[in-house]
Amino acid sequence: MELSVETETAIPTNKMGEKLISSYESLSEIFIQKHKIDVKDDSKETVCKWFELIKQKIMETKDEPYENVKGMLLEMTAFLGEQLIRHVGGRWEVGTFPRSVYLIDMNTFASSCSIFDFVIGSWRIQDISYLKENYLLLIEDKLPMSPMQRRELNQRRKELNSGKFTFPFLQ
Repeated sequence: MELSVETETAIPTNKMGEKLISSYESLSEIFIQKHKIDVKDDSKETVCKWFELIKQKIMETKDEPYENVKGMLLEMTAFLGEQLIRHVGGRWEVGTFPRSVYLIDMNTFASSCSIFDFVIGSWRIQDISYLKENYLLLIEDKLPMSPMQRRELNQRRKELNSGKFTFPFLQ
């Protein structure tokens, strides 16, 4: 008879949520300093560079146990959340359980964002596409763009809100 060993599932924990909500500013600053990130340049190219770094860090840690990457994931979440707040306003909020930390009251087409779930899910499936796309959809109103880019943005928003797309890592 073979015994199976249950592995820890990569989902936000209450302890992580408590740390995030109590330390998001310092966690964000740690991530910025550690990776020498430029947060003064608001261009789309700079934001895309952030996501290249995040993709690199996620790929570098793909074989690590979840327990070993929780700190990095908290720092990423805090960094992206603080940058979203800087771009579109809003504030951090805790849901029913400490593990459900998200941003609310954003000045954009979506009034809230589960950035914590998106970051952890992106690490779990080793793909930042959904995280990056959602982030860019939220901030692109604040970035300079041509009329054609504005039409493309509105089309992407319609598709995202149509229900056609789901959170691949929450299924």
